[in-house]
Amino acid sequence: MFGLACIMGSIAYAPRHDIFMLVGSLLVGGGWFAFGKYGGLPLVDTVVDWHPSAAPGAIEDMHRQGLLVMRRRRWMVWAAIPGAFGVAALLIPLLMQSGHPELIVLLLGVPVALINFRYYLSRCPRCGLGFFTTSASRAALLRRGNTCGHCGLSLYVYKNP
Repeated sequence: MFGLACIMGSIAYAPRHDIFMLVGSLLVGGGWFAFGKYGGLPLVDTVVDWHPSAAPGAIEDMHRQGLLVMRRRRWMVWAAIPGAFGVAALLIPLLMQSGHPELIVLLLGVPVALINFRYYLSRCPRCGLGFFTTSASRAALLRRGNTCGHCGLSLYVYKNP
């Protein structure tokens, strides 16, 4: 409900000359709407054809592939920050000349946030729940760590024995 109110308010009260406020409010309102409609943040798959493993503690090739995907996403998170600074150094002079330097937040902040959320909202390849949550709910708080909060799968067991 709050998301829809935010979207309607942004459309009704955004000044015509300030597109930043309109787009920012639509993004925030859309995020709140999705959070309320889906009961939390949606989890991102790490394995295409996920199925529970036969043995609860076993590590199969499917789990290793999922962990490799998660490690690749982690590298993307780390590479996004210096990449954003580099692109910002190139874009800020252009945006300053056009009179809209605040658009750098939308042009760089949104992609960096999506890259980060794609990593932190990854499903565990073994148990299928959120890797960085301790609750089975999708509205749970995210935590940093190298092991799944549910089954204890480590990010570093992707190598073959």
